[in-house]
Amino acid sequence: MKNLFYKILRFLMVGGIGFAVDAITYHLVRDAGTDPAVARLASLGWATAVTWLLNRRFTFEPGGRHAAEEGMRYVLVAIVAQGVNYLVFLTVIDHLPDMPHVAAIAFSAGLAAVFSFTGHFVFSFAPRAPELPKKDSSNAAI
Repeated sequence: MKNLFYKILRFLMVGGIGFAVDAITYHLVRDAGTDPAVARLASLGWATAVTWLLNRRFTFEPGGRHAAEEGMRYVLVAIVAQGVNYLVFLTVIDHLPDMPHVAAIAFSAGLAAVFSFTGHFVFSFAPRAPELPKKDSSNAAI
């Protein structure tokens, strides 16, 4: 249980860095005249890349998979979590147009963090299952 607590704490710290990357990238792209929906796609992409590297290094133990396989598993979970993040963000700025976009980013990222941690914990970085011994067919009854 203690290990899980520290894992969640590290995940939240990495998430804070990801949030900073997300918010800064969003505002840089948005200030360049880009539509908020497009700016958010760009910022989520950068934030996802940064958090994968940091979570892989600091939050989760190696699961025994090659980095490419682990990265693909991370992307699958990120698509779900960041999809929630993105849709909540768009809904908030549409229904609450006076809300600062950074607050909408924080709100949507907070909701998505639950999906993200759970998916990464049980899928992306989960230890590879040990291989079962192969049946010896030479002793099979005829």
